[in-house]
Amino acid sequence: MVNNKPHKNFFLKWTGIAILALIIMGAGIISVEFGEPQVEPIRNDTSPPSEAQAENVYLLIVDGLRADYIDEMPYLSKLAEENSSGIIEVSEPTYSRPAYARIITGASSPITGINSNFQEYELKIPTLYHLATDAGLKTGTSAYKWIYELVVEAPFPHTVDETIIEETQPIQQGFYYGEYNDAEVYNQGISIMEEYNPHLLILLSMEVDIMGHDYGADSHEYREAVLLNDEYIKKFVESIPDPDESVVIITSDHGMYDFGHFMQRGGHGGPEEEVVQSPLIFTGKGVTDNNIEGYTQLDIAPTVSSILGLPFTAYMEGDIITEAFDWSQETIQEKEELLQSTHEPFVKNIYEKQGVEIPADGKASISALSEKVYNNVVTSRAYVVSALIIFIIIAALLIFRRSGKSLRAAFKEKTGFIASAIVSTAVYFVVHQLCFHLLFDLSYSYSIITPDLLFLLAMAVPVVLAFICFYVSFAMMSTHGPNFENFSRHCNFLALVILIVIAAAFILQNGGEVFLPNFTYYLVYMFTLFHLVITTIMVMIFGKVLMPQHW
Repeated sequence: MVNNKPHKNFFLKWTGIAILALIIMGAGIISVEFGEPQVEPIRNDTSPPSEAQAENVYLLIVDGLRADYIDEMPYLSKLAEENSSGIIEVSEPTYSRPAYARIITGASSPITGINSNFQEYELKIPTLYHLATDAGLKTGTSAYKWIYELVVEAPFPHTVDETIIEETQPIQQGFYYGEYNDAEVYNQGISIMEEYNPHLLILLSMEVDIMGHDYGADSHEYREAVLLNDEYIKKFVESIPDPDESVVIITSDHGMYDFGHFMQRGGHGGPEEEVVQSPLIFTGKGVTDNNIEGYTQLDIAPTVSSILGLPFTAYMEGDIITEAFDWSQETIQEKEELLQSTHEPFVKNIYEKQGVEIPADGKASISALSEKVYNNVVTSRAYVVSALIIFIIIAALLIFRRSGKSLRAAFKEKTGFIASAIVSTAVYFVVHQLCFHLLFDLSYSYSIITPDLLFLLAMAVPVVLAFICFYVSFAMMSTHGPNFENFSRHCNFLALVILIVIAAAFILQNGGEVFLPNFTYYLVYMFTLFHLVITTIMVMIFGKVLMPQHW
């Protein structure tokens, strides 16, 4: 009579591990990708207005445009050469919705609460649109519906590909598209500009980003979309009704990475140089021909406020890009002092909540505080991680010592599986990391993530190959041939090490209650949970091979 107990216990245990890993992975995704902002709005969060330097600002955002591709755009190259231009830094996560939020508020993702493309809700802090309409200015947009959701209401309540006129809303006239058609986006923007003459108009095109995702940045399709946008921008700028009283700002929300190797498509979201750099070009009234350096995406909103004479908000973390303009020193000083005095109390409040002292030089900032919090977390919690590693090493050595005095005995004795397990597990992790980096050409980064089945299959390949090598290593070191009992012990040890990696990444990813997790550790944590699920499946498949009489 066949005893099914080994089979049942084995199957139930590993099924439980897989289910638990999926639940934890789902909870981790929901908590970060769909989380609510931690910073609530404060009273008196805007400054008095300042003197306007131009009547109109046209902000053109080419989604997914890499900074180094400006050289391949004849019109933009000329604008960049004759006017103020440069490269600005984009902070993580380098996704579109978080970037839009940063551009229109001047606040980083920990403050806006927008850190993924899945968060469909209205911003809780003032945007450039709110500031403009409160000041009695007219506003407009020709953009993807996410702009409406961030500024007015989420989810988008209207029919896409239509012009929506709402005089009482922050965006008074807007065209919101569903289908990606850059020619139509620019044409609608020109129509709104000519017919409604908004003081603030934001135009957002999308086909460059789409071509980048589908074919990679180093592709004919991406370059063609880039060149078309160059022509569209030229047409738009030449259609401006009052160019002598207008400033045009051209930028992108993020760059685009081209994978190569296994996945031939582009991506963004991570910290790669091609992704975190965006072009920035100014042209129009009062614009100089300076090369602007050292600025970030957070500097766009306070600069727009300065141009239009709008109030600054307490959440604007950036600086005014004064190098781009020929404003008087008196004007620059007035605006900078106004911005600093409005933002400073908010920063100090965050420092106090985090229990961190303000630097002696008084240069307090959210980005500096975030970095300090993460450094403190890693330093303090590294002890916990070290304790976990030391614990498993001591446990392994104790078991190894019981197995016999010689290494040979360690492989032969029943309780001496630990030496073999250490070698097999080491082989497993080395093979996994080699395959992971060879296939994706990137480390743990948001930029490799694409929401489709191909990505999941690609992520599973390194795990499957690593487990096969793990099994071969285990089988070669089994002096009496591989058997189910010894295999089960090896798999238990492997699972324990994977769980330690997950625990270590979870401990190190956390920051303060205001800040988002450290994305590198967060992705190690999430990817290793997925890693565990695939490993569990492989354990059960290979377990069947070793005990066919129980299946």
